[in-house]
Amino acid sequence: MIKQLREQILSEAIVVNNTMVKVDGFLNNRLNIDLIQQMGHVFAEHFKDKKIDLILTIEASGIALAMMAGQELKVPVLFAKKGNNSLHQDNIYTTIVHSATKNIDTRIYVSKDYLKKDMNVLIIDDFLAKGNAVLGLINLVKQAQAQCVGVGIAIEKGFDEGGTLLRNQGIDLVSCAIIERIENGKVILKNE
Repeated sequence: MIKQLREQILSEAIVVNNTMVKVDGFLNNRLNIDLIQQMGHVFAEHFKDKKIDLILTIEASGIALAMMAGQELKVPVLFAKKGNNSLHQDNIYTTIVHSATKNIDTRIYVSKDYLKKDMNVLIIDDFLAKGNAVLGLINLVKQAQAQCVGVGIAIEKGFDEGGTLLRNQGIDLVSCAIIERIENGKVILKNE
């Protein structure tokens, strides 16, 4: 676990309820660039021995993390856009992702020009809870007949099923921090 990430979660995360925290002050709105570089380095180190052609993330919070890893791994970054693309309906892969945070379904899509058959794709995102966003990105990878070589996550909610679900599918998952639980308005992190 990255010491600075651990410290920032414990000192700055805002507990919304027993299942949600906000980390807007360093990850989801205002960005702590040093910390994001450290997380990008963790992802690059963990996956450096895998052949990676592309990093895939989802707009918007995953983009900075993916860029830092992409810079170290020397591979391009593609982000799935949210909404409908009426301009190029026949040239996109698309799927629906349910947001547990907002309790809404959102269509995401990527261009077939950038996500291609037989690519080795690393998925990176900011949070992992139920796994819906990552599973949506994996769905896009499968539609392209490409391969997901792993998943990098900034903060995993260990009390939710997403991490277990992905690991049980044999996905190489690395999380920079894991929240074990939220108790009495405080975040309890898993000790690594």
